[in-house]
Amino acid sequence: MLTKFQVYIYNIGGLAMLAGAVLPTLLSDTTPAPFIFGTGALMFCSMQLLARYDGHNIVIRRLRRQQMMGAFALIIAAALMFCSQYKVGPFQGAEWQVILGIGAVLELYTAFRLPAEMKKDN
Repeated sequence: MLTKFQVYIYNIGGLAMLAGAVLPTLLSDTTPAPFIFGTGALMFCSMQLLARYDGHNIVIRRLRRQQMMGAFALIIAAALMFCSQYKVGPFQGAEWQVILGIGAVLELYTAFRLPAEMKKDN
């Protein structure tokens, strides 16, 4: 269970990721976008890691693993966004958008399924 402050960081991180992902489509100068997205991804994903589940329900444990894979995909998307912005490494195109889509689908799926399964578990 997260504290109020941790939930605040989690929400700010989610909004920062959204702003960082949308910024390249709105502005021609996308220099701050990887920094905003990367900061948001670190805030969002670190708070997800802190929200642990120590129960024995197999479905909830599977959903938590999927949620962690989604968080890992968001961190990778942030790194690829930096590579794309600064033309570093082998990934200099829009690969970050594919990984972001995968991470977003995993996060969205678990965002709806986890609360329902936790309610059933209690």
